[in-house]
Amino acid sequence: MDSDRDQLAELAQRTYTEAINQRPIGDPYRAIADAAITEGWSLRPRPQIHVGSLLRGYCHGVFGRDSYDDKHVEAIGPDWVIVRETSGGVLMFGGSPEELANYTIGCGCGCQDEETDR
Repeated sequence: MDSDRDQLAELAQRTYTEAINQRPIGDPYRAIADAAITEGWSLRPRPQIHVGSLLRGYCHGVFGRDSYDDKHVEAIGPDWVIVRETSGGVLMFGGSPEELANYTIGCGCGCQDEETDR
């Protein structure tokens, strides 16, 4: 299933690139697109984090060096996230919730994130 998504994303990227290349040099949209391609921007949606999301294990240590269990998100604020480890411990992350989005492995609620994060 992931290979189908990857192929679709690659096709979208190629089609987008071909359409932009037809614009004249100096066109502002072409300049933005050229920068996007050079910087490696992706057309794939970024995973979202919400209450119920499951975070995978260590999360590069953002919850401390001894926190290896998976975590369920219980509350989210503008610059904090509260999670509960599968072992029962409660932890707080002081930072933007978007910083944790790359660690999601789905939430079990059947949302779009559940399908794209596995």
